[in-house]
Amino acid sequence: MPSGRGCLGQLPAGSNDLWCAFTAGYVCFRIPSLLRIPNRTLLAFAEARKNSCADAGHIDTVLRRSLDDGATWE
Repeated sequence: MPSGRGCLGQLPAGSNDLWCAFTAGYVCFRIPSLLRIPNRTLLAFAEARKNSCADAGHIDTVLRRSLDDGATWE
């Protein structure tokens, strides 16, 4: 999900990336997962890594939700 292309502090309009490196206070996002639940809802999860992309350190789980099959995301 993170691509690094065109990501300079915010996601570009029309981007397919749900998370972008060096945004929201995180250095990188890894191990994305996508779950479809009833009613056209998608849940996207990823590990958000605060200080580096290493496997150790400050790691949070982040979530984005789409209620329209991925056309828009909260």
